[in-house]
Amino acid sequence: MASERDLIAEAVVDVMVECGYERMSVEMVVERAGVERGDFYRHFSDLEDCVLQVYWQHTDAFTDLLFAAREAEDSWREGIRASAYAAARYFRENPRIVNFGSVQLFSAGLMAQAQRTTHLQRMVDLIDGGRQELDEPDSLGRNVAEGIFGSIYEFAVKASQSDEGVKDAADYVPELMYIAVRPYLGHSVAREELKIPPPPEPKQSRTPSRQAMQEPRGSRYGPRVSKGKRQGDDEALRLARLPPGRHGLPRELVTRNQRDRLAAGTIAVVAERGLNDATITQISAAAGVSRRTFYTYFSSKEECFLAAYGTIVEHLRIATDAAASEQTEWPRRVGAKLGATLEFLAANPDLARFCLIAPQRAGEEVASRYRNGMGLVVAYLCEGMPPAPATKTPSDAVAVSLVGGMVALVVRKVEADEGSGLPELLPDLLELFLTPYLGRTDAVQAAQSSL
Repeated sequence: MASERDLIAEAVVDVMVECGYERMSVEMVVERAGVERGDFYRHFSDLEDCVLQVYWQHTDAFTDLLFAAREAEDSWREGIRASAYAAARYFRENPRIVNFGSVQLFSAGLMAQAQRTTHLQRMVDLIDGGRQELDEPDSLGRNVAEGIFGSIYEFAVKASQSDEGVKDAADYVPELMYIAVRPYLGHSVAREELKIPPPPEPKQSRTPSRQAMQEPRGSRYGPRVSKGKRQGDDEALRLARLPPGRHGLPRELVTRNQRDRLAAGTIAVVAERGLNDATITQISAAAGVSRRTFYTYFSSKEECFLAAYGTIVEHLRIATDAAASEQTEWPRRVGAKLGATLEFLAANPDLARFCLIAPQRAGEEVASRYRNGMGLVVAYLCEGMPPAPATKTPSDAVAVSLVGGMVALVVRKVEADEGSGLPELLPDLLELFLTPYLGRTDAVQAAQSSL
């Protein structure tokens, strides 16, 4: 018989998947669990505490599963393949838990994001073991593994959005293994992964869908930020001064009219707080207008966010097109576009936070539009690409995953407050993107020529 704590844990997953973090409440959880409010507060201090503990319970089980699969094999390559198929089985058997941890948690506040980052770094460790396969392990940095994992994680998030994606996760393991293996073992070995059949299903699943809740481990939790509360909420935000010129938004965006000032105010507030915690009052104050003026132009903060996002994309496209127009060879055009993008974001890292971090942690409508936009990036970078046999054409899953990997490297640098150094990533991003199209040798050569 499930314990009271287990019933609450199951209920919080169900309610959060159905309603999202922002709309769920303790009342909804206890009603679903069939317990009283007092029962809830005997086990958890508040809703955020409950979400964090349930998240860690499931991610610990998932991580232990992957590392056990890795340790059961003799080589790094066989180990991460075993881990990948173990993950695919977990996806198939636990779709709601996967959705809870990979999608819904984006909206669950700063502490949830910090805990999620810690968990994801353990996943990066699995891939980073590939450096030991090299004659000179230090010739590749950990950022290679982080980029690869970003690609894989991007796929995992998209797969968790649909029942078919979760069920068919094992079908994509060969392509994802190709991405993971290639930087460490080379193109020919990586291509072998595309032909290796999946292992037989285990006789007894090691991924039960219901995990018994353990008591919380206090050392994992630092000072928490309560849902909807942030230090300094009562202080009006000032509009961040956006840089003029090619690599930032033009000054007219801030001053030309109230609608554009609201868009700029949204950039400043969302970059600081995230879309979920941003309020219309804060956006209006940052723009120097009233709430009434806000509603003259926008019906919601989401609509204002998307308008500001579109403005940034428009200016970024102008900058990247101008940079690429000076190049004739396709790899150099890709490098020019990526370089202009990195310079654009480095001029004001708030734009990177707004465009690359905030959408993934916003509601499903914004996050979905963001993921669709990332798919368009592939087509944009591939404009003017020579036909076969000069280039190869990877699958759509691999191509979209490449963008996820590049975004992961950019986000990591921005979150480390190193946004001004984003242009330094150009060789890594260029090699990561070009390798499936040109092969590793030509991709490395193109990356080195960008220095």
